[in-house]
Amino acid sequence: MRIVVDTERIDSDRRLLGSIGHELQHDIEVLSDRSVTNSTTMYFFYRRYAPTGRERFEMPEATDAGNAVKRELRAW
Repeated sequence: MRIVVDTERIDSDRRLLGSIGHELQHDIEVLSDRSVTNSTTMYFFYRRYAPTGRERFEMPEATDAGNAVKRELRAW
């Protein structure tokens, strides 16, 4: 897997680290499912479990992970 975060669109370190935490959660989701073995099966995994009605997918756990990182940084 490869994670790409567009740093040009992120205006603070807290948001950058939150985005990285969010994307790493997606890695955990995919790597936890043995049926996901390539980009095609990953696409159908997200299409099944995380549809948004567009050609984008989002799992609530990833959003929660990103927000948790930002909260921890704010508290620190």
